[in-house]
Amino acid sequence: MNLLGNNLTLISAGVESAEELLPAFNGDAQFLRWSGYSSGMMSLSQVRDDIQETSALPGGSTWRIADREGRLIGVAETAFHPSASIGWIALLIIRREFQGRGYGREVAALLKDHLFSSPEVTEIGLGVLVQNTPAQAFWKSCGYVRNARHRDAHGNDCYMYRFLRTTAVT
Repeated sequence: MNLLGNNLTLISAGVESAEELLPAFNGDAQFLRWSGYSSGMMSLSQVRDDIQETSALPGGSTWRIADREGRLIGVAETAFHPSASIGWIALLIIRREFQGRGYGREVAALLKDHLFSSPEVTEIGLGVLVQNTPAQAFWKSCGYVRNARHRDAHGNDCYMYRFLRTTAVT
Protein backbone atom coordinates (compact mmCIF):
# COMPACT_ATOMS: atom_id res chain seq x y z
CA MET A 1 0.00 0.00 0.00
CA ASN A 2 1.19 3.52 -0.81
CA LEU A 3 0.04 6.90 0.49
CA LEU A 4 0.60 9.66 -2.05
CA GLY A 5 1.17 13.27 -1.09
CA ASN A 6 2.20 16.37 -3.02
CA ASN A 7 5.92 15.87 -2.46
CA LEU A 8 6.17 12.51 -0.72
CA THR A 9 5.12 8.90 -0.98
CA LEU A 10 4.69 6.62 2.01
CA ILE A 11 5.32 3.01 1.05
CA SER A 12 4.29 0.17 3.36
CA ALA A 13 7.42 -1.78 4.28
CA GLY A 14 8.05 -5.05 6.09
CA VAL A 15 10.95 -6.52 8.01
CA GLU A 16 12.67 -7.37 4.71
CA SER A 17 13.16 -3.59 4.29
CA ALA A 18 14.98 -3.16 7.61
CA GLU A 19 18.42 -2.65 6.07
CA GLU A 20 17.10 -0.07 3.61
CA LEU A 21 15.25 1.74 6.44
CA LEU A 22 18.20 1.69 8.87
CA PRO A 23 19.38 5.23 7.88
CA ALA A 24 15.85 6.55 8.46
CA PHE A 25 15.53 4.93 11.89
CA ASN A 26 18.94 6.46 12.66
CA GLY A 27 17.96 9.77 11.05
CA ASP A 28 17.81 11.78 14.29
CA ALA A 29 20.54 10.88 16.80
CA GLN A 30 19.17 13.23 19.49
CA PHE A 31 15.77 11.54 19.39
CA LEU A 32 17.46 8.14 19.70
CA ARG A 33 19.56 9.26 22.67
CA TRP A 34 16.37 10.54 24.34
CA SER A 35 14.79 7.15 23.56
CA GLY A 36 17.54 5.29 25.41
CA TYR A 37 20.01 4.49 22.61
CA SER A 38 23.14 5.94 24.24
CA SER A 39 25.13 5.75 20.99
CA GLY A 40 22.39 7.65 19.14
CA MET A 41 22.03 4.73 16.74
CA MET A 42 19.95 1.58 16.36
CA SER A 43 21.45 -1.67 15.11
CA LEU A 44 19.97 -3.57 12.19
CA SER A 45 18.60 -6.21 14.57
CA GLN A 46 16.93 -3.50 16.69
CA VAL A 47 15.29 -2.05 13.57
CA ARG A 48 14.06 -5.53 12.57
CA ASP A 49 12.66 -6.05 16.07
CA ASP A 50 10.93 -2.65 15.96
CA ILE A 51 9.31 -3.37 12.58
CA GLN A 52 8.16 -6.79 13.78
CA GLU A 53 6.76 -5.32 17.01
CA THR A 54 4.74 -2.80 14.99
CA SER A 55 3.50 -5.39 12.48
CA ALA A 56 2.23 -7.56 15.37
CA LEU A 57 -0.21 -4.78 16.38
CA PRO A 58 -3.68 -4.64 14.75
CA GLY A 59 -3.23 -2.79 11.46
CA GLY A 60 0.44 -2.24 12.29
CA SER A 61 2.38 -0.70 9.41
CA THR A 62 5.88 0.64 8.92
CA TRP A 63 6.13 3.33 6.23
CA ARG A 64 9.15 4.21 4.08
CA ILE A 65 8.94 7.96 3.43
CA ALA A 66 10.38 8.93 0.05
CA ASP A 67 10.46 12.11 -2.02
CA ARG A 68 9.61 12.33 -5.72
CA GLU A 69 13.14 11.17 -6.64
CA GLY A 70 12.79 8.12 -4.38
CA ARG A 71 15.27 9.38 -1.76
CA LEU A 72 14.74 8.03 1.74
CA ILE A 73 13.37 10.97 3.76
CA GLY A 74 12.25 9.14 6.89
CA VAL A 75 10.18 6.43 8.48
CA ALA A 76 6.82 6.23 10.25
CA GLU A 77 4.80 3.56 12.03
CA THR A 78 1.06 3.34 12.59
CA ALA A 79 -1.41 0.89 14.13
CA PHE A 80 -4.89 0.65 15.59
CA HIS A 81 -4.06 0.58 19.26
CA PRO A 82 -5.20 -0.04 21.96
CA SER A 83 -8.51 -0.59 20.15
CA ALA A 84 -9.89 -0.46 16.63
CA SER A 85 -11.37 2.99 17.35
CA ILE A 86 -7.96 4.56 18.00
CA GLY A 87 -5.43 5.13 15.26
CA TRP A 88 -1.93 5.35 16.65
CA ILE A 89 1.12 7.08 15.20
CA ALA A 90 3.87 5.10 16.88
CA LEU A 91 6.81 6.77 15.14
CA LEU A 92 7.63 9.61 12.77
CA ILE A 93 11.27 10.37 12.02
CA ILE A 94 12.33 12.76 9.29
CA ARG A 95 16.07 12.43 8.72
CA ARG A 96 17.95 15.49 10.03
CA GLU A 97 19.18 16.55 6.58
CA PHE A 98 15.56 16.75 5.35
CA GLN A 99 14.02 18.53 8.35
CA GLY A 100 12.64 22.05 8.00
CA ARG A 101 11.18 21.48 4.51
CA GLY A 102 7.56 20.76 5.48
CA TYR A 103 7.94 16.99 5.05
CA GLY A 104 6.89 16.22 8.63
CA ARG A 105 3.68 18.19 8.23
CA GLU A 106 2.89 16.43 4.93
CA VAL A 107 3.53 13.01 6.47
CA ALA A 108 1.39 13.85 9.52
CA ALA A 109 -1.51 14.80 7.22
CA LEU A 110 -1.12 11.63 5.13
CA LEU A 111 -1.06 9.45 8.26
CA LYS A 112 -4.09 11.23 9.71
CA ASP A 113 -6.06 10.74 6.48
CA HIS A 114 -4.99 7.09 6.30
CA LEU A 115 -5.97 6.31 9.90
CA PHE A 116 -9.29 8.16 9.63
CA SER A 117 -10.08 6.29 6.40
CA SER A 118 -11.15 3.47 8.71
CA PRO A 119 -14.73 4.47 9.67
CA GLU A 120 -14.52 3.08 13.19
CA VAL A 121 -11.54 5.30 14.09
CA THR A 122 -12.73 8.21 16.23
CA GLU A 123 -9.37 9.55 17.37
CA ILE A 124 -5.66 9.39 16.69
CA GLY A 125 -3.16 9.15 19.50
CA LEU A 126 0.58 9.43 19.80
CA GLY A 127 3.25 9.80 22.44
CA VAL A 128 6.04 12.38 22.54
CA LEU A 129 9.06 12.12 24.81
CA VAL A 130 8.85 14.72 27.59
CA GLN A 131 12.23 16.19 26.66
CA ASN A 132 11.40 16.41 22.93
CA THR A 133 10.04 19.96 22.98
CA PRO A 134 10.42 20.43 19.18
CA ALA A 135 8.13 17.42 18.57
CA GLN A 136 5.65 18.70 21.16
CA ALA A 137 5.45 22.03 19.35
CA PHE A 138 5.14 20.26 15.98
CA TRP A 139 2.22 18.02 16.99
CA LYS A 140 0.46 20.92 18.73
CA SER A 141 0.77 22.94 15.49
CA CYS A 142 -0.86 20.00 13.66
CA GLY A 143 -3.90 20.24 15.94
CA TYR A 144 -3.06 17.48 18.42
CA VAL A 145 -3.91 18.15 22.07
CA ARG A 146 -1.77 16.99 24.98
CA ASN A 147 -3.91 15.10 27.49
CA ALA A 148 -1.79 12.86 29.75
CA ARG A 149 1.69 11.90 30.86
CA HIS A 150 2.83 8.31 31.30
CA ARG A 151 5.59 5.80 30.61
CA ASP A 152 5.49 4.10 27.23
CA ALA A 153 6.06 0.37 26.62
CA HIS A 154 9.83 0.99 26.66
CA GLY A 155 9.79 2.91 29.95
CA ASN A 156 10.19 6.37 28.40
CA ASP A 157 8.45 9.34 30.04
CA CYS A 158 5.98 10.65 27.44
CA TYR A 159 3.18 13.11 26.93
CA MET A 160 0.17 11.63 25.18
CA TYR A 161 -1.46 13.61 22.39
CA ARG A 162 -4.76 13.02 20.65
CA PHE A 163 -6.65 14.29 17.65
CA LEU A 164 -10.42 13.72 17.59
CA ARG A 165 -12.39 13.07 14.42
CA THR A 166 -14.44 16.19 13.83
CA THR A 167 -16.81 15.11 11.06
CA ALA A 168 -19.42 12.38 11.02
CA VAL A 169 -18.68 9.23 9.04
CA THR A 170 -21.44 8.21 6.67
